[in-house]
Amino acid sequence: MVMVVIEREFQRGRSLDDLHAMMTSNSWCLTLHGVLPLRHYFASDGCRLVCLFEAPDAEAVRRTIITGRMRAPRRLWSATVHGQEPAGEEGDRAGPRSLVVVERSLEQPIPFDTVQALEDAAQACFEQRDVKPIVSYFALDRRRMLCLYDAPDAESVRTANRLAGLPMDIAWSTRLVLDGRGSVEPE
Repeated sequence: MVMVVIEREFQRGRSLDDLHAMMTSNSWCLTLHGVLPLRHYFASDGCRLVCLFEAPDAEAVRRTIITGRMRAPRRLWSATVHGQEPAGEEGDRAGPRSLVVVERSLEQPIPFDTVQALEDAAQACFEQRDVKPIVSYFALDRRRMLCLYDAPDAESVRTANRLAGLPMDIAWSTRLVLDGRGSVEPE
């Protein structure tokens, strides 16, 4: 089994109820292809969604999308996991904190250790802004990466990454709406 990442964008904001309906209507298809939803990160504005699945391979997730007649995602890729995935909902963190996703596109394939070394060298930038790395999903082709941070807000994460010289496409606040229990909680 491998980790498969789906990235989606929506023209108009979606609600958690929309996401719940999509998952419920396609649960049979996930089972058919041996795809287990692990967690979803849903943007605060409802316009972005990252879905993480455990599957036999990326093709099983593609077949699920086709069979379920779902709209093709912006990206679909297999990944390795680095760090500790969050155990629960955002309420598990103390104080007014945010989960923030950073999307990274890498011009050339590079080893994960190279990116990690850059982040380690710039740890002071992250500490100064109270930004804590949680987990990274690194594409098997070594050209794509999603990083999850615990921080006061998305701007703190943007600033820390920019000052650290880390490649960054976009950073956005998110909410963990699906975990390993396999259920989506509507608003």
